[in-house]
Amino acid sequence: PLYSSAASDVYKRQVKYEIDLDLQECETISHPNGNVIYFVCGGQIVAYDNFNGVFLKKPSNLNYLGVKRCSAVLLDNNIYVMGGCKDQKALSGTYRYNIITDKWSSMARFHIDRYN
Repeated sequence: PLYSSAASDVYKRQVKYEIDLDLQECETISHPNGNVIYFVCGGQIVAYDNFNGVFLKKPSNLNYLGVKRCSAVLLDNNIYVMGGCKDQKALSGTYRYNIITDKWSSMARFHIDRYN
């Protein structure tokens, strides 16, 4: 049937990535549809296709790499990343990542540095 062939072609075109994640340092966010899990850690966001068991694309790097212990939340099509620490120093930055456009934007900073 046509739908099986089309689905098979899409699956064959998926690029599989091997990504090294320290899951103890990751904030994990599930998309409301349940098919995608986002891992926010080490200054990057990685999308994982829970249905097919593959990472969907290379990590999207936040403009400060190496950030740990940040907070993150998914709202509409955006992941908001707040605070965290780098080189044992707390951070006050707040960033928004659009999962559709794959773009980052800076937002208002916290008045104080914070992490976890």
